[in-house]
Amino acid sequence: MSRRFIVTLFALVLCIGIMPYPVAASGQPLPPLPSQTIIDSVLAQTNGAQFTPMYAPNSITTQLATFTGVFQNIYTQLDMSQAVNYLNAAGTLRETVIPMLNSGSLVLDPDITAPGAIPRPGKIIGALFQPSRGTFFVVAIFKAKATTCPSCYAPDKVRFYYNSTQYYEDTLNWGEFLDPNGDQILESVDQGAIIAYKYTCVTMGMEQGCWDPYDYDEVRQKTVAKNKVRSAYEDFKAVYDFDVKFYLSDALPDLLGYSQRTACAQQLINATTYNNLSSCLPNLFFTASKEVIANQPMALFVITQPADIRTYDMNGNFVGGLPVGSYLVIDATPSVTTPGQAALVFLVNLDTVNHYLIPSVAVQGFSQSTAILDKRYAALKDGLAGYRGFGQ
Repeated sequence: MSRRFIVTLFALVLCIGIMPYPVAASGQPLPPLPSQTIIDSVLAQTNGAQFTPMYAPNSITTQLATFTGVFQNIYTQLDMSQAVNYLNAAGTLRETVIPMLNSGSLVLDPDITAPGAIPRPGKIIGALFQPSRGTFFVVAIFKAKATTCPSCYAPDKVRFYYNSTQYYEDTLNWGEFLDPNGDQILESVDQGAIIAYKYTCVTMGMEQGCWDPYDYDEVRQKTVAKNKVRSAYEDFKAVYDFDVKFYLSDALPDLLGYSQRTACAQQLINATTYNNLSSCLPNLFFTASKEVIANQPMALFVITQPADIRTYDMNGNFVGGLPVGSYLVIDATPSVTTPGQAALVFLVNLDTVNHYLIPSVAVQGFSQSTAILDKRYAALKDGLAGYRGFGQ
C-alpha cells in the first residue's frame, strides 16, 4: 500500500469524522397556545391584569415632612399608592421609590433651583427610601442654561437630597415614551415608578428618568432570585426545546397575587423596622428573555407559594390561583400592542402537563432611552417583563 494512498485514506476518514450532522433537539416541543376561541373567552372574563398597590411605610412620610425650603410640604404631592418596593427573599425591604401624584400628566421641565453647594435648575420627581442609607427627595438636575429655555434641555443628573440642602448626585438616564394616541399624556399603566435589577425609574409625563443602584449589595439581592431562575432554566432546557436565552443575573423577587400584596401592604405601611417582614415574603422570582421570537418564551417564572391571581387551564376553565411551579411565559396575545390594552400570557409548566393562562396588560415599561439598551427587562410594579404587566 503506497504512502500516498494511506495519507489520502486518513484524510478522507478525518473529513467524515468532522462533517456537521444535524443535532437532535434537547427536549420536547413547547405546547401550542390554546385555541383563539379559548383565548378570546378568557380575555373577555379577565379584561386584563389589575394593579394591586403595596403603598410604603408611613415612616417615610414622617421623615419627608421635616424637609424645608423648596421641599416644604412636597410630601403631600407624592403618590403613595404608586410606591414600588424591593423586598428580598427574606421579606427585608431594600428600597422604596415613590412617584409624584398624576405623574403621567406632569412636565419634566425645571421649576426650582436645586439647593446646595452647586445650585442648578431642577425638578422634584419623587422620593426614595433605602434603609441602608436614608430617606430622600429625588430631583432631576438640568444644565444652567436650561433656565432660559426650560423645554430645550433634558436632565442629565439626579440628586438625592437627604436633608433640605445636602445631597448625593448621580447620572440620570433619560428617555421618552412613545405616544400612540398623540395626547401627550402617558397611559395610566405606565405612570408612576418601576424598579429593575439595574435601574430605578420614575415617570414625569411622557418622560422617564432612571438611575443605577448605588450599591447592589445594599439595595438589591444578588444571588437568590438569580439562582432560582437559573436552576429552573436548566431544568427547562432538559425538558423542552426552545431557543431564547434569559437575563438570569437580572432576576427579581416579587409578590404576585391580590392577597399576597394586600397582606404585605398592611404590614409594610406601619413598619418602623424593615427586616424579615413576615407578610412580605416574595412568592415570585422572575426574569425576561433576551430575544423576541414568536411563540417563544418572553419571561420565566418560579412560583414558590400559590399566587392569588386569576388562573385558567388550557381549556379556558377557571382553576382559582396559580399553583407552585416553574413556568415559561409566552405571549398569548401578540397582536395586543397598545399600552393599557388587556392581554393574556400562557404559562408552560415544567411538569409538561398543567399549563395555564393568566391576565396581563400591554405596557411600555421603559421609555425609549439610549442608556437602557433593552426595554423588555423584568421590573417591579405589579410585575412586568417583555412589554407585558402581570397582576390579579
